[in-house]
Amino acid sequence: MWGTTSIPNAYAQSYKANKEWPDFDFHVKEGISLCRLVQDPLAETLNLWSDRLKENSLLHISYQTMQHMVNPAKLKSEFEKITMEICNNVGVDINRSIKHKHLAAPLQFICGLGIRKSNDLIDKIAQNFPSGVHMRQEVFVDLLKRNVYTNCIGFIKILPSEETYYSNDLYENYQYDILDTTRIHPDFYNMAKKISKEAVDDTKDDRDVVARVMENPKRLSELDLEDYALHLGQRGKTNMMVMIDFVVQE
Repeated sequence: MWGTTSIPNAYAQSYKANKEWPDFDFHVKEGISLCRLVQDPLAETLNLWSDRLKENSLLHISYQTMQHMVNPAKLKSEFEKITMEICNNVGVDINRSIKHKHLAAPLQFICGLGIRKSNDLIDKIAQNFPSGVHMRQEVFVDLLKRNVYTNCIGFIKILPSEETYYSNDLYENYQYDILDTTRIHPDFYNMAKKISKEAVDDTKDDRDVVARVMENPKRLSELDLEDYALHLGQRGKTNMMVMIDFVVQE
């Protein structure tokens, strides 16, 4: 595999690497970061982030020849904006972040959180849910205030472990909602389920309709979603086509 070593090189020189691996020499720390970068480029890149300008290694990587002319505080602010956009577009697998702490960096950029709230959330989940979170609702009931939950929960994904996902217990004995694996906000779960029911015409199969549609998304192309948006508009819910399109894409 060929690739750039700018991120591993910056990590190996960073304050975070020296704190995490104080007894390792430079090349070992660079090798660790290189392996992590292959596995999850976003998380490893954001391991270079720090709210302190002097410790924010991302700002010291050269991206453009005139970069040195930009005020570091301004550069950090612009980096933060685009990073928030990217992290929220991808979402964060919270259980994976708890199990592997070096994958948790994107969580701080999720809407409604930040470094303090994200670290606090990770600590609380580790204490209260040693086997991981099963449903988004658990995060609200036990760990987050209502307004913080409303802002961030649509971007926090709850994915079952591989052992659970490939077992026969996933739909029968495991408390699990497949919509928690998407970026659809719980406020729009009913919309997602209604769209899925319209797309599935086989009433004999009692498997979860959302799961069936996700397995065969071509079913959605047969629906008249504009008519559904018009129906919602008649009930006072205006401009819903954007949300319907988002739900379908997820």
